[in-house]
Amino acid sequence: MGVADEIAGKSVADFPEDLIPLSFSEYSTDSSFFGGEAPLDEWVGYAVVLGFGGFFSIFTSLLVLADKYYGTQKEMTSEHFK
Repeated sequence: MGVADEIAGKSVADFPEDLIPLSFSEYSTDSSFFGGEAPLDEWVGYAVVLGFGGFFSIFTSLLVLADKYYGTQKEMTSEHFK
């Protein structure tokens, strides 16, 4: 049984005060760091996930197109990705 198994499922309040760093002792009885409220709206999360996904898919497509036109191999086959 490892340390991770021993502390799994425990909250900060379950640990002795001397094990909690001083900077976190004021939160030892809280169940949430932000007091039960989300720091950002839900739409912000969706915008970040979809925005990064869209950006990286477009960026990757542009890299493949640039390699197709400016790379040494003009024909793009499955052998290209080996």
